Amino acid sequence: MASIARRPELQRVFSPIRMALLAVIATCTLRGATFARDCGIFWDARFHLHRRAVHSDAAHVVAASVRTACGA
Repeated sequence: MASIARRPELQRVFSPIRMALLAVIATCTLRGATFARDCGIFWDARFHLHRRAVHSDAAHVVAASVRTACGA
């Protein structure tokens, strides 16, 4: 199986997806850490509810990026 690096047609699809994933990971990490720090609730149930909401938002962003990259 050829790697993505050697196949330009795959790079066009996966490069935007990879960039979107990196942006989502950075955003989720910062938002979650800020929320927990501000509320002082690292292991509180409210933090986990917030984290789930952020991950849900992230899933929507990634899905939209995948649809755009694939031309759907």
